[in-house]
Amino acid sequence: KEFKYIENRRSIKLIDTADKNTLVDGKIAPGTTGRIEVYLDSTGSEVNIDYQVEFTNEKNKPQNLYFTSMTHNYASITEVPPITGKILHNQENKKVGHVIFWTWPYETGTNTSEIAKNDKIDTQNAKDISEFTFDIVVTATQSE
Repeated sequence: KEFKYIENRRSIKLIDTADKNTLVDGKIAPGTTGRIEVYLDSTGSEVNIDYQVEFTNEKNKPQNLYFTSMTHNYASITEVPPITGKILHNQENKKVGHVIFWTWPYETGTNTSEIAKNDKIDTQNAKDISEFTFDIVVTATQSE
C-alpha cells in the first residue's frame, strides 16, 4: 500500500547558505560561494521511503550566479534535476544528504568588454541579492 507523506516546502535565502569566509563586508557579492545542504531522516520509520527533492519558485537570481550538482553546472537552481532516492527501513543509517554548490564568479567574460558589461550587471544584482529566494520541495512516499 502506497501513501504520500506530507510534502514539505521551505523557502531559502542565499545568505543562509553562504561560505562566511567569502562574504564581502558580511554580504553576498561576486566572488562569493556557498552550499545548499538537504538532509532527509527516516529514523523511526518502519517502511521503505522513496524521496524526491526539487528546487522551485526561484526569484531575483543574480545573472552570473551558478549552481553545481553532481559535477554538472546550472544557470538556475530550478534547472537542477530532481534528486531522487530510497531509504530502506532496515538500513542502519536512515539519514541521507545532498549538497548543491553555488558560486558567483568575480569578473566574468572572455574579454575586457564582456568583463565590463558583466561587472555592471553584477553591481546592480548585488544591490538586490538579499531578495533572491527559492523553495526546496521534498516529497516522500512509502514504497515496497
